[in-house]
Amino acid sequence: MVNICFSDITRQLLRDAKYVSEEINISADLNNTLAINLQLNLGKISDNGLGTERLNFIKNFHNGYIFGEENTDTYDGGFNRYIQAMEKLKISIKNDDDFRIWFTEDNSEYCSLCWLLSFLDQLDATNNIYVVKLPSEVSLSGRKYERRYNSSCFMPEELTELVSTEVILTESRKKFYVKQWIRAKEENTSLRLVLYGNIVSVKDDFYDSAIIVEAKKYNDVINEATLVGECMAKLGLDDIFVGKRIEHMIAEGIFEVVSAPTIGTPFYCKKIRKIN
Repeated sequence: MVNICFSDITRQLLRDAKYVSEEINISADLNNTLAINLQLNLGKISDNGLGTERLNFIKNFHNGYIFGEENTDTYDGGFNRYIQAMEKLKISIKNDDDFRIWFTEDNSEYCSLCWLLSFLDQLDATNNIYVVKLPSEVSLSGRKYERRYNSSCFMPEELTELVSTEVILTESRKKFYVKQWIRAKEENTSLRLVLYGNIVSVKDDFYDSAIIVEAKKYNDVINEATLVGECMAKLGLDDIFVGKRIEHMIAEGIFEVVSAPTIGTPFYCKKIRKIN
């Protein structure tokens, strides 16, 4: 069994879940894990996420993340590691291994799921595919309610229990996911989101109005890092994406910079103000 997820953090959590399952004597088959996180909800996808277009996007997306530092040309955001994971996957296809895919309806994970199934379809893979769709909400002890935005939000103990929710992927369901990716690739916009199980192609500024609504909750000077955090929690977005949208709105004259970030901190750790 090859366990596939779309987050490096989730892969580590699955590794920890392996030891949890052994301690409580649950058969979970978590020995083999692969993470593939190509951030396919963002950027153009005409190269199907595996070429220089994707590599350059990931490099540019992460460039300048730490204020005062520039990423070296060798930094690829894990791209080469994920390409190596794909090569391992091809070997598993030839070995007729079973696959278990862990995902949520997080934009990045869902797009990656559809892309991966399309990739397997192109290779005429006949392996058994099981899917674990992690819940978007959970009830904890004491009737406490929590939202879960992506797979990295689950504790190893929870993942161990959720192995039992796996279902085999039917051909009909697989075709639905594959069609989602084929259509998204044809539309080839620079931003994709998930709406009622469908990948929807939109423009870069789709979330800008929601970011501005959050910003209006502040009277004057805004701690941008706090604003980014609020938008991440409310909209389930990546911190770099939110920060770069705010940078765009600064360039457009919607916000102005009050004070720059401290050297060595993320670029969005600064003070801004909305221009009336």
